[in-house]
Amino acid sequence: MLYLMGPVGSGKTSLVERLKAGLEACDPFYSIDGCPMFEEPLHLVPRHLRKEFEKMIGAHIEGDLCPVCRIG
Repeated sequence: MLYLMGPVGSGKTSLVERLKAGLEACDPFYSIDGCPMFEEPLHLVPRHLRKEFEKMIGAHIEGDLCPVCRIG
């Protein structure tokens, strides 16, 4: 959430419109909900299934879950 204060004509709306346009132009970002490290969802795939999963999606899965996501 972004809260902007200021006098009329100070550029608040222009700033928000440019931020929105910039975010819409970016590739989508996926992460595990509630993760403080914005964890990569593919880290949820168990290591013993990763090779098979990598073939299906055509991407390499590297890394492990952060300690917070591992416990919760």
